[in-house]
Amino acid sequence: MNLLVSDYDQTLSMDDITLKINVKKLEEFRQKGNIFVLSTGRDYSSIKSEIKKWHIPYDYVSCGDGAALYDCDGKPLVHY
Repeated sequence: MNLLVSDYDQTLSMDDITLKINVKKLEEFRQKGNIFVLSTGRDYSSIKSEIKKWHIPYDYVSCGDGAALYDCDGKPLVHY
């Protein structure tokens, strides 16, 4: 099992085309039993809207520059 952590803005999402390609690759990565953590300085509601809009597959999301961690069901695991 591998773990991949990626920033969202200007990394995973540089433009619409790149984001669509990255989403497809993330689906393949996770189908192999790997874990993906989406990391961002955004707050949870902001990144959650992007996740829904683009159907971004993830296992965990780290928000607020690491101040909060949520699982894929939106359950807060860590919050400072």
